[in-house]
Amino acid sequence: MFSLLVASSLLLVSAGTVTRVSLGSVAGNETREFFGVGGLSGGATSNFLFSYEDDIQNEILDLLFKPGYAASLNILKVEIGCDDQTTDGCEACHMRTPTEVNCNRGYEWDLMKAAVSRNPSVTLVGLPWGFAGWLGYGQDHNPYVNVTATADYIARWVECGRDTHGLNISVIGLWNEMSFTTSYILALRKRFDESNLGHVRIICPDGDIASAAQVLSNNETVKDAVWALGAHYPNGGGTNNLERSLDMVMWSSEDYSTYSDATGAGCWGRLLVQNLGWGYTATISWYLLGSFARGMDYDSDGLLRAEWPTSGHYELTPMLYITMHWTLFTQPGWRVMSCSDGYTGRCAMKGGGNYAVLYSSKNDDITIVAHAFTHSTSKCIRKDPPPWNITATQKVEFDVSEISAKLPTKLHVWRSCSDWIYPAPVGSSEKENSYLQQQNDVLIENGVATLIIERDCYYTLTTITRTPTLNATKTKANMFPLPYNDSFENGKEDGGEALYFGDQMGKFEIAKASERNGNSLRQQVVQWPVSCPWCDHSQPITIIGDEYWEDLNVSIDVYLESDKESAAVALRVQEPSNFFRDNCGGLFLWVDGTKNQWRLCQDSYCNHTITQGSSAVVKGQTWIRLQLVVDGMRAIGSINGNTVVNMTLNQGDRQSCLNSVVQHGGSIVGGDYTNLPLDAAANTSTNTEACLRACCQDIGKCKAWALEDEAQSPGPHCIVGKPCCWLKSVGSVIARKSSQSAMGVIPSIGYPIPSVGWAALATSLGNVQFDNLNIQGLYDDGKSAVPHCTAGAQAAQVSSVPCTYPGAMTAWSLGPNSEVQLSSTVCMHAGSDGLVSTGSCGSNNTIIYNRTTGMLTTGSGVVTSNQNTSVMLSQALPIPSDGQQFQFSSLGQFRNKASSCLKSSPTTPVQPIVNYRDCCLALC
Repeated sequence: MFSLLVASSLLLVSAGTVTRVSLGSVAGNETREFFGVGGLSGGATSNFLFSYEDDIQNEILDLLFKPGYAASLNILKVEIGCDDQTTDGCEACHMRTPTEVNCNRGYEWDLMKAAVSRNPSVTLVGLPWGFAGWLGYGQDHNPYVNVTATADYIARWVECGRDTHGLNISVIGLWNEMSFTTSYILALRKRFDESNLGHVRIICPDGDIASAAQVLSNNETVKDAVWALGAHYPNGGGTNNLERSLDMVMWSSEDYSTYSDATGAGCWGRLLVQNLGWGYTATISWYLLGSFARGMDYDSDGLLRAEWPTSGHYELTPMLYITMHWTLFTQPGWRVMSCSDGYTGRCAMKGGGNYAVLYSSKNDDITIVAHAFTHSTSKCIRKDPPPWNITATQKVEFDVSEISAKLPTKLHVWRSCSDWIYPAPVGSSEKENSYLQQQNDVLIENGVATLIIERDCYYTLTTITRTPTLNATKTKANMFPLPYNDSFENGKEDGGEALYFGDQMGKFEIAKASERNGNSLRQQVVQWPVSCPWCDHSQPITIIGDEYWEDLNVSIDVYLESDKESAAVALRVQEPSNFFRDNCGGLFLWVDGTKNQWRLCQDSYCNHTITQGSSAVVKGQTWIRLQLVVDGMRAIGSINGNTVVNMTLNQGDRQSCLNSVVQHGGSIVGGDYTNLPLDAAANTSTNTEACLRACCQDIGKCKAWALEDEAQSPGPHCIVGKPCCWLKSVGSVIARKSSQSAMGVIPSIGYPIPSVGWAALATSLGNVQFDNLNIQGLYDDGKSAVPHCTAGAQAAQVSSVPCTYPGAMTAWSLGPNSEVQLSSTVCMHAGSDGLVSTGSCGSNNTIIYNRTTGMLTTGSGVVTSNQNTSVMLSQALPIPSDGQQFQFSSLGQFRNKASSCLKSSPTTPVQPIVNYRDCCLALC
């Protein structure tokens, strides 16, 4: 028998009593099999991993998969690619036509093989996020028209793993967070069973399990075909009686997706404990590691950040150390013990927090994991429960007297506490490291081990002995190196991808070049994939470089395989709000073989052409060289060395569309809206122009349309009788929603020309080749695309800039009293005007760093850095906001948690970056 005693400060009954939580004997306890902790490589989040040098790749892969070492992950789940944009890019499809199977495309095969080579017992899981376009049979959003064909498509991917790569992929999901049909489940089960794939188990639905449980409860045949229920983000929701009554394995098959700082680590740790209490016996993080272009949506959510392949830099996140609390001290196949408070209490502690108890299959080892995180130190971005209380300390008594025939004499204790020193190495003697620190063993006296649990800390008590020692190469993060040249000769031809590119729509792969020797980079997609019902397609586009590149000279050879194709080279490209599924801003030099025409546009759709012209050399089946130079607000474009455009750009006047707007807080989904009142005349008018004028004084610069319900397409008309109209901000998408009505307005000048952004290649939907890429900056003899910061000293203002910005001063240190200083006499302080700058140390305005909260404070306020030209002092809030928290690194960098920074030099217009996780406090 194993039981848990909790002191009077601890459990669910009235204070002043000692409550026994009896788990009964191991033999009689209602236990469940533990399948482990996993990571998900999907949405193109592992894109840059195999652009690293081999030795660094191996370090990263060891940290993820090597047993008993670091993350030691038990499960690797990967996306079954379909050439579609699935969050942060596109993953390659194995079967682009009904008759073609290519088992070598993409990087997920290499990732799975690397995991298995380190841990042959790792569980491999596959899940489609979309499907090849031909499976729609004319329907853009339905892969179930022919379920036999769709089942064969998935089975052939599993067979690719088995027959080509020697991989045993044993679990398959249906369709990421989408609907399913029972006929498809049965067809998939039948295809597996008839093809020597009977061991492959189906997890359903990989999304919302409530509806799936209802279907399975009413259809025993379908239930027998399914092995497990897979929920996404059950945080705070738990499980219901119907789901548990099915008596099926339940996984949290996608979870987390939270910024991996100290708060993210708290979120992840809390989820791992609570999910077991709810009945989920595996938890898989989306995503595994962040290895894609910085500045994209969901940047920095993984166990590691590997977004600097050109410099070899990568970072271990606090989330990694929380994972080690589990994977170093448990194994798949262990049993999870139920709690006496059942599912409703989720093994809750009265002082706040939760615990989980696992024991080995031989009943000779035990591990207990407990969290005492407050809401503010463990916030997740999805489905968070309301705040809860945690006592400062609480005493817990663990009764292990009947866990096994051989009673242990002690339990080893490991602790991690919320800490904004980042990243911190495991096993370090540095006083600031508070992740995965071994504590004194807890002696077992009279069968009881007693532990004092502190607020905002995480504990593992275990009979397993480990001494983690990690090897992580420390290299400095640098900007993308310039000048950069690529003739695309280094990648594999059969499904290989070019180094450092991030395909955002379409698929760009290494292929034999037409009409010349060597290779080219070829856009391969000629039919849009089957995607989710609300997912649109823009045009094939792939990005390279840094999002804060400013002034550049880019040139490349282009080959249109027919006169029907078009292609572009682009600079200052920005991600739209809909994951590159929408029109995006930037400066695009397009060539169109259909019209023998070139155009310079300020958006990827060329809805807003700046200038255009004709050229006889722009045609199919001919190599032409495109060049685009952007210097401040000047653009120069050439074709085959002949200048076709040389002009000063004009941002245009958008103010007339934005007068007197207020932020809208209503329920219409899909974008960022502002609310404009209609005057009485427009409110009753049936005239489109009158309604439009009410939202925009200058009709020449605005457009309007209406939304009513799912059946009606947006059109250029008003909805009469509505009290307001809706302004659609640039880059957002208004999504149609049943039974909702709204007027939409957008400035007709389209996207303003960004001051910075990625370089990009774009094409029409068809086959286009690129070769001989050259990118040069316009500063430092071509080595930099941004001007240098000019570092200040005494009285210099502090700003938030990209951490690798050239010349940025980031070498802060912490003084004896945690004051932030450049030297013993120069510190960061706040002036009477609220601006943060440098000044003498020891004054009342000297700024102090609180490593527990991540806040920079003085006696009069809290430092805030969030979309400001300067860092400001603001009023303190009870719970620190993102703009008030900073991670301090061993390099002397204060990286602000707020996902924005100045993405341009002080001489250019300020445009804050969204989701950019490399902003540091600097003197510039």
